[in-house]
Amino acid sequence: MIFFSYDLESYDSDRSFYYNYEELVPGKIVKTTSELAVAILNAEKDYDKQKMAEFRKKFMSACDGSSTKRVFEEAIS
Repeated sequence: MIFFSYDLESYDSDRSFYYNYEELVPGKIVKTTSELAVAILNAEKDYDKQKMAEFRKKFMSACDGSSTKRVFEEAIS
């Protein structure tokens, strides 16, 4: 994952984030198209499987393919 965050400083000063964006995102942050091009070329070697797994565990642990089933069961019971 590559995060093209060209407006990071502006967004952070206007709205901010709940978490520290630069510590949280599970991939490289780039701010210019030149950095983006280099990041794409190096994406495979820069990929951090451990950081991605931690991100998925923290924010996507309920994504197990059964959410529709649970909603249906909740609505019916």
